[in-house]
Amino acid sequence: MNTNICCEKVMQDEKGGGHVKEKKIHSLNMKSSITSMERELSQKSPVKKPTLTKRKTCFQKPRRKTHGQVKKYPEIQDDLNMDNNNEETDGVQESIFSENNIPPSSIVTEIVNNVNNVLLKNASGDKESKYLFDFGFKNIKDDMKTLIKQCVNKEDTIISLEGRLKDTEQNYSDLKKRCHHLEQKNEKMSKSLDETTKTLENTLQELTAANAFAEKAKQLKKSENNNMSNLEKRIGHLIAENEKLKSQVNTLDIGSKNDLLINEKKMEELVESNKLLTRQKAELREVVIKQMQLASNLRRQVLHLKAGLAQKFTEEGAMKIIEEFY
Repeated sequence: MNTNICCEKVMQDEKGGGHVKEKKIHSLNMKSSITSMERELSQKSPVKKPTLTKRKTCFQKPRRKTHGQVKKYPEIQDDLNMDNNNEETDGVQESIFSENNIPPSSIVTEIVNNVNNVLLKNASGDKESKYLFDFGFKNIKDDMKTLIKQCVNKEDTIISLEGRLKDTEQNYSDLKKRCHHLEQKNEKMSKSLDETTKTLENTLQELTAANAFAEKAKQLKKSENNNMSNLEKRIGHLIAENEKLKSQVNTLDIGSKNDLLINEKKMEELVESNKLLTRQKAELREVVIKQMQLASNLRRQVLHLKAGLAQKFTEEGAMKIIEEFY
């Protein structure tokens, strides 16, 4: 005898925009037993009219007062037999529930009602068919017990799955909130990153400008150093010429005042040129000193900018690590 039952339940999240689907399929396959009973009944002689004489069962109710009148009307007798069969199957159902300590449910009652309907349709009143009916009913009763146990186990699994589904929904909502929080945090970090990149670009532009200015100052300093060396060489030559002239004046015998005046004028011109050269040298030194100070200030500013950028990135990294940790 093939008896199968299939219980299926599918649920999806309502908060996430899904649909809730609940599907219960109950099927009983007892065709083999019913067909075998029908074949045996068809091979026998025509079915006699049922009588009220039947075996007493633990579920049978007392006889009705209209027993005498029923013999006159066979149609009423058939209805009474059907009522007694219904009462017997109801009692069997109650006994199955009480023996197995199983609470009746909609699934079980549906199964039992289907079995009762099949049995009552194929039942007849003669002894042979009654024996077949009792034999088949006993087998069906055992199968019903196993089916009811399976249904209860399936219902327990459904309840556990519903609990797991609720836990999953709670975890999903928590993860959704956490993802929303992380998205907001990511947006804030992206905004701060954009601002930092903008400041970094501005700082890099300033740094490139400062580097260009420093290169120009280096080139100017180099040219001024070359000029200073040339001036020093020229001053040295002039001093040497002055010494030569002094030695010539001391050695030569000046015979006339014109020569003396000419020599004095030359000396004055040389002295003035010497003063002019010394003044230019002092001015060039001051300019070189100022440019060196400016270059040192620029270097100091570049170092301050680099240190400020490094400190800013380290502070942001530390804050990011602290936020991720907490």
